[in-house]
Amino acid sequence: MQITTKLLKVVHNNDFATAVHGCTIALGLIYLKTNQVAVAEKLFVPQTMHQLDRIPPDLIVLRTISRNLIMWDEIDPSKEWIQRNLPPFLRALENERAFREDMITIRQAYEAIVAGCCYSIALRFAGTFNKQAFETILYYYKLFEEFSITGRLYIK
Repeated sequence: MQITTKLLKVVHNNDFATAVHGCTIALGLIYLKTNQVAVAEKLFVPQTMHQLDRIPPDLIVLRTISRNLIMWDEIDPSKEWIQRNLPPFLRALENERAFREDMITIRQAYEAIVAGCCYSIALRFAGTFNKQAFETILYYYKLFEEFSITGRLYIK
């Protein structure tokens, strides 16, 4: 447990000159498929607008993937599962069906969490020919592709 404590200390340190990215992935791999809720909860994604300023999008992706590596059995290849992984404030914005152009930080957090979830689905269901996993990932791929063309993210 000492290594877990040390890794978590680095993960929650806002000094990004440290090995925070490696420690985040290390926690996911150490507790891979253990379903240890206590450890997975420590790898939280921003739950409020204020926290968005403290955690950059690349760490949000890594935290999402690492948390899902730990909670392996919880991964479900559905849009509903991805929405359950979104914090309430992002879920509320998603219900508005569109992110405005001035919501860059919020949109980046949304994209980071969704990308982490899609990556987790891809890892979990790789080689299984799971049609629902394919369709879910394809849905978000098309959503982000459309965003790259139009510059606006519309949730369908």
